[in-house]
Amino acid sequence: HALRVVPGNAPDEAAHVEYALHLAEKGELPVSRWPAEPLSYESFQPPLYYGAAALVLRCTRPLPLKVQFLALRLFSGLLHLGALFFVCALGRRLAGGDGFEALCCAAAVPMFFFIGATVTNDAAANFAGAALLWRVVRVPRPARPRDAIFTGAAVGAALLCKMTLLPIVAVSLAALVDLRRGRRAGSAVRLASALGAALCLC
Repeated sequence: HALRVVPGNAPDEAAHVEYALHLAEKGELPVSRWPAEPLSYESFQPPLYYGAAALVLRCTRPLPLKVQFLALRLFSGLLHLGALFFVCALGRRLAGGDGFEALCCAAAVPMFFFIGATVTNDAAANFAGAALLWRVVRVPRPARPRDAIFTGAAVGAALLCKMTLLPIVAVSLAALVDLRRGRRAGSAVRLASALGAALCLC
């Protein structure tokens, strides 16, 4: 797909490239000027993916535009491969076995396969969401303070990728809470630690 699909012939791909180009060339976050600038409509998105994509563009600046575009698609593809790694690890943790079934279920979704070969912040969202869930299922019960801080850092990174991860963020924070008598104070400390770590990142 990365090699064969016509550039821009994927959902919002041209607008995602425009965001990354703006960061790479001007070193500042874009502002939406739609409809005067038709490709600025993704400017509201969190910047983590685009900052990394801008680095890819700067590293490939001497190369032809077609190669730079392919490098962006391959970068997104690497993030999707990372997401599949965490899906496999989640399958092992939750269902036992080698996690191959979970890997196949995710990889066999045609849209996941297609989007994974295009320039999009969905690549970062899939990676961050899968990594955050993997982190949460590994946290012991009750969670230790350092686990809360690491989870909070993962939450902050997820929020910097895409706001569609808010449901996963909510579940991740809820996993730190224990409402049983005698454990509520510890839950409040863990939750505060996680939120503090998330805010530090954001």
